Amino acid sequence: MRKKTVAQIILDLLNSAKWCETTPYEINNGDCEAFAMDVIDELGGEDPPRLFMDNTPSDEWEESDAPGHCWVVHEGRLYDAECPGGVKTWEELPIFVKWARSKAKAR
Repeated sequence: MRKKTVAQIILDLLNSAKWCETTPYEINNGDCEAFAMDVIDELGGEDPPRLFMDNTPSDEWEESDAPGHCWVVHEGRLYDAECPGGVKTWEELPIFVKWARSKAKAR
C-alpha cells in the first residue's frame, strides 16, 4: 500500500466527519493544535513529523500581535489546514501572510 502524502492526509481530514463543517480558516483560528495532532497521528511512521507551536513569541516578537499558531513540520516543510501543499518558512503560512498584510494596511 502506498503511503499517503501530507497533502492527501490534510485534504482527507478536512473532508472527514470531524472537520467537514469547519473551514480551514476557522481551524487555523482556534483548532490548529487539534488539527495538527490529527495530521501527525495519520502520518506516524519511523520519521515522525513534529508539531510546532508558536504560542510563545520569541524575544523579537514580545510586543507583537502575531497570531499564536500550531503547524506540522515534516521533511523540511510546514503544513496546516490552509496549506496542505506545505511551505518552506512560517512566514509563508496563510495565517501569517494575512496577518502581515493586515499590518501593512494599518500603516
